[in-house]
Amino acid sequence: MKAGLVSSALILLIFGVCLGGVGKAPDGIEFTYYDPGAFSVSLAGNFNNWDANAAPMVKDEEGTWRVVVKLEPGDYEYKFVVNGATWMADPDNPNVVGDYGNSGITVNADGEPVIEKAKGALEIISNTPVNSRVLITGWYRGTFAGRKNVLGDVRWRLTRQRHEMYVSINPTVGGSVKGSGTLRIDSGVGDIREIRADFYSGWLDFESDMFGVTGYYNEELVVYDNPLQSVGHINLKGTWWRDDIEYGRGTQGVILDLALGPTDSRIFYANTYEKDIYNNLVRWVYNPSTSDYDAIFRYDNTGTDLLGLRTKFGLAGVDFGLTLTSERSGWWVGFEEENEPDPYLEEYRERTGDDQSTWFEAATSRWDLGVDAEYQHSDWLKVFGEFAGDSYTNGWDAANRVRKQGDRLVDGAIDVEAGGEDGYRFKVGLDADRGTFGVKVAYGVADFGGMKAGDLYISAEQIPFEDIDTRLWQYYGPPLLEESTYVRTYVKVNGIDQFYIYQLAPLPQRRADHAEVDLWADKWGLDFGVEFDLLDSRWTAPATGVTSSNTWVKVVPHVRGDLFGGRMDYDLAYVSTYNNLHGRMPSRFDVGELLVKGNVDLTKNWGIYYNLRWADYDWAEAGEALSESFINPHLAFVWSPVPKVEIRFGWGVNPLFYRDTPVEGREIGRERWRTSYMWINPHDSLITAEREMENLKMLSLMGVIAF
Repeated sequence: MKAGLVSSALILLIFGVCLGGVGKAPDGIEFTYYDPGAFSVSLAGNFNNWDANAAPMVKDEEGTWRVVVKLEPGDYEYKFVVNGATWMADPDNPNVVGDYGNSGITVNADGEPVIEKAKGALEIISNTPVNSRVLITGWYRGTFAGRKNVLGDVRWRLTRQRHEMYVSINPTVGGSVKGSGTLRIDSGVGDIREIRADFYSGWLDFESDMFGVTGYYNEELVVYDNPLQSVGHINLKGTWWRDDIEYGRGTQGVILDLALGPTDSRIFYANTYEKDIYNNLVRWVYNPSTSDYDAIFRYDNTGTDLLGLRTKFGLAGVDFGLTLTSERSGWWVGFEEENEPDPYLEEYRERTGDDQSTWFEAATSRWDLGVDAEYQHSDWLKVFGEFAGDSYTNGWDAANRVRKQGDRLVDGAIDVEAGGEDGYRFKVGLDADRGTFGVKVAYGVADFGGMKAGDLYISAEQIPFEDIDTRLWQYYGPPLLEESTYVRTYVKVNGIDQFYIYQLAPLPQRRADHAEVDLWADKWGLDFGVEFDLLDSRWTAPATGVTSSNTWVKVVPHVRGDLFGGRMDYDLAYVSTYNNLHGRMPSRFDVGELLVKGNVDLTKNWGIYYNLRWADYDWAEAGEALSESFINPHLAFVWSPVPKVEIRFGWGVNPLFYRDTPVEGREIGRERWRTSYMWINPHDSLITAEREMENLKMLSLMGVIAF
């Protein structure tokens, strides 16, 4: 563990993390600049004629350089002179002024420094002497953990040390071209000596008065503001406060923004690559021949294109919008060994005489077109609504020996539809915000016609019975808990032996009515409110005509505030859900979760982070009503010797997950632990996973340096 702290310090020195700031002192204004690797630092500004020797700074034991300068009320510009030659703007001062990127402050009549980013002020575009228009940012994290009671093992075991570092190079070329490229280096998952490095993410942006163009790779960049939230807004499982992330992670694409007359438009095209960001790399698949489960790798993001259009304009005091999204996926399937063509392909061969093709592309296509409107009645009240049509088809759209190219048969288009359906969605509501209190009320309907009894649904994802992370749940519902819903399975796709494509039972006719009410108030130093959701679902099986239904209810009262003069803050919520459906539970079940998290400041540099969960399950099994409760505490002592440097010593399963997330992480740690357990133990239930997580004992040490 000591080695991790030493490595954290070395990274800090290597990258020369520089932190600064200004504050009021008894004899004037104190300027500080953190750089333990510097030999000398001085302060130069328009208050001392930019003399690099007029105000030498003194370094303290932590590596912070300090100097106090007496300044009269007024506006000032300054820079730090490092090692007698390098002129650096204050990294912690967002107010960059003048033609040379100087840091700017204002001293008010009380002798206090005021830092406000001036209107039209430049952004910080450099924090390195290498180039005056390149900003280098990033972070390093080292994690060490010991745990016991893993799969019944009562011994304490050290897990493999994990190190990861993200370094972003952010150039600015003129006033209209910017970019960023991030390199990731980590310790991998294999041999203890393994080191992996990859180009993690990047973007390049050009902006003008009429249009802007952005090309990106693996960046969260796109989110639509229409009521039905067509793109983006991914609410991650396990987060009780909404963790809506923007679209783009796991994809690469181009974004075009246009401002033409009264309209503002955004058009984007994105393509996913073989990367599954938040899912486990292994999933369990039911094998009918052995009546057991096999482990296969996940490649469920292969070959998907997304095209989006969002246009907005105002007319007669109403803001109108038009939204189009089109998602298309395709996977090549070979029929040379395990795979047998389905009846749709057999009919195609008989009709066309194509007896040469041995590979066909299974394809799915979903598009929706929506029109929305928003009316701002007053400063505090607005009403909104959207209606969208939805269409889905799947089948086979290409064969490998159809079209002539010279004297050879090559890939060609075919049109063999295996199934499809149409539907619609709409949502209406109002949003009232009076500053200290507010309410949002919305009602929506999703109605899909379903497929014919002979149709098939094609997917590279699995049914909830085997993969609780699947998106198919929203399209199917509980009928897919039966293994017999598989029609056939295709393997060896795109040259990957363990890629599976499924043909499943036809989609049922279904309708879901969703009502939501959010109330909130900000009074007496507290932010409190309640969220209420009701989802009434009904679906009718195409083959039997049997109709099933379920009414899901969610109630979340919550409050945020602070105690002890601001030394302790808290977020508290009680999440109650009724009539939950889950592939690993024998019946519908109810869950109540009490969650509280926050920070306690002990001293200037020491604190405590706490995140506590209590959950109570009620369900039925073999005709008997059952109930069981679970407690999952997480506590961490936090030491932050200087800004942007943090050491955490924690106890319990960490609710924060850090991989492929922002440096502060995302609150999906417990959800991922339960999901991973059920992947590894395919016969166990959700209740068993909760028991194992409660029994797990874990100690962790984590160091983070941001720069």
